[in-house]
Amino acid sequence: MRTPLYKRPKDLMWYFGISAALIGVVVAISVAGVSRNTLFQWLYTVVSILFVFWYFVTDSRTLWKSRSFWIFTFTLLMLHGFALTIVCEHVEKVKPVLFFVGIWLELCVFFLSRNMLFPGHSTAFQTKSPGSNKDFNNNDF
Repeated sequence: MRTPLYKRPKDLMWYFGISAALIGVVVAISVAGVSRNTLFQWLYTVVSILFVFWYFVTDSRTLWKSRSFWIFTFTLLMLHGFALTIVCEHVEKVKPVLFFVGIWLELCVFFLSRNMLFPGHSTAFQTKSPGSNKDFNNNDF
């Protein structure tokens, strides 16, 4: 049975802090009079950062205890944020499709560079064939 929310003050504090931050951002945007295009560009940027790094870190579960992995991930985060900031500053309107294509290209680059820097690790999303310890992608069946 799960612990009731009121008995988890640390979790409750995080929920409250994130909610307050979101409300603050909405109020700041409405007061500042940000254009709709700018708002959606930054929204796509935030969503792409969250998705790319959630997927990358989740897939790299076996490397979580490695300090060099976290330094590598932080470096990727800074480069990613820097590149997207430049794109959002210099492009007047970006179509959502370009962000989604960019997400998948970026994930490919992240995984290739991770596999080159940290060879031999297993990923969290490996698929196994039913009833076997072999990888599903192995063509030995």
